[in-house]
Amino acid sequence: VRNKLAVFFSEKNSFRFTKAILLQKGKIDGKEYSGAWHYPCCHEHNNKLYVIYTANTMSGGRGASVSVIDLNRY
Repeated sequence: VRNKLAVFFSEKNSFRFTKAILLQKGKIDGKEYSGAWHYPCCHEHNNKLYVIYTANTMSGGRGASVSVIDLNRY
């Protein structure tokens, strides 16, 4: 089950990860999502990282969710 979704960061020109942020961990209470997250895509703009990803719904369908990371904090 793909119940966790994280983004990892490295220094420029490095293959060693130095930071990690957990975007999703399991089901969100009160939401239609079942807690499976996949196929992320990222875009950076104005020191923010926008991550959109597929989310399974409780009814068996699929939806989308987005997380916005303020890169000035990291």
